[in-house]
Amino acid sequence: MKIDFGNFDISRQTVLCLRSYQFERDVEALRQHGTRYNWALLDEKQLAFTQSKWLPERLRQQSRYVNEHGADVDAAWVRAKALGIEILQGLAGLKIAAVMSSHFDYWHDESLRLACTELGIPFLVLMREHELSEERYNIFGDYWGEMERVPEVAGVAVPGEIAVDMWTKVKVHPPSKMRATGWPRLDIWHTKTQPKYDGPIVLLSYYKGYSAGNHFLDMLRVFAEAAKRHPSRTFLVKAKHGDELTFLKKHLAERKLDLIVEDSMNFPSLIGNARAVVGFDSLAMLECLLAPVPIFAPSWGETLDNRPARALSISPEDSVQTRHIHFVQSEVEMNAILDRAATGPVPTLDMASRLAAFQHYFTYDPVQKASERVENFVAEFSGGVGR
Repeated sequence: MKIDFGNFDISRQTVLCLRSYQFERDVEALRQHGTRYNWALLDEKQLAFTQSKWLPERLRQQSRYVNEHGADVDAAWVRAKALGIEILQGLAGLKIAAVMSSHFDYWHDESLRLACTELGIPFLVLMREHELSEERYNIFGDYWGEMERVPEVAGVAVPGEIAVDMWTKVKVHPPSKMRATGWPRLDIWHTKTQPKYDGPIVLLSYYKGYSAGNHFLDMLRVFAEAAKRHPSRTFLVKAKHGDELTFLKKHLAERKLDLIVEDSMNFPSLIGNARAVVGFDSLAMLECLLAPVPIFAPSWGETLDNRPARALSISPEDSVQTRHIHFVQSEVEMNAILDRAATGPVPTLDMASRLAAFQHYFTYDPVQKASERVENFVAEFSGGVGR
């Protein structure tokens, strides 16, 4: 299997990471800011494809594979473990300190989890998801209550102390195995970034995965109409990734809606000098607290119809958020906000208060980078110092 070794230093130990969306951004940050380990990337899709040729279909499901039993299951996991051992033994000369994934319950990672147990290598997790409400964690608790076991991992790095509390409460991970490191991808905020646009007004995509896709498509129309009213201002749509970028550009072209669409992962360059940001139920909205930009969230129609506010990550029932995020009740109000953002002065914001709000959800230090904390986490749970 092909492995991306990045800027490899033969004198360092290596952490073998299983590439997935967003986690790849953390690994890139660790490569840039870390000083103790090599960070190698093995594509999870490649690992899944290889195993899908012979792993029974009932085992190829997230989490629920732990409930499957039988002779065919036992034989499949023996073969999967052999694959994992083959991969790790092939890398033995690279001083593997740990294997790391963004999840603890991916079926295609089980081959390496089993191999790590066999070979005495710690399997670690840098958690990609970050739920913010007790309601959301209770859903996880109910879900894992249906499972016979939680896949065994040596340690779990989470984005903030709130996650340690919640995972402990729903009895999925013990606090002894968790460390609140924050996300290395946020280390980009430690570096001064040149803005890409002059005072843009930004819409963060919530097309897929938010149960409000139709609302977002209508919001594109609202933004395009505002852009027509204010041709001297830049109205920008932030797509989540390249595939969505292609779809959104096609959607806008077919409807003759004139908006700029970006999928840049350099978030500070897009919002650092923005006049306003609009988004829905995305953790990126909390990241906006690190910039002096007003934040707005639609709170009408489909954005609330499909689930109660208490189950949202960005919620009008969260008192910390409502001090810094304005929840907009109608399209009429949103139009007024966009007009004001385009023509009026950008308000002066209390950045110390915004930083404190961000730190309520995320472990973040303006001085110490998350990359350093993650490397400390690896050293702690691998029993080494990384060199």
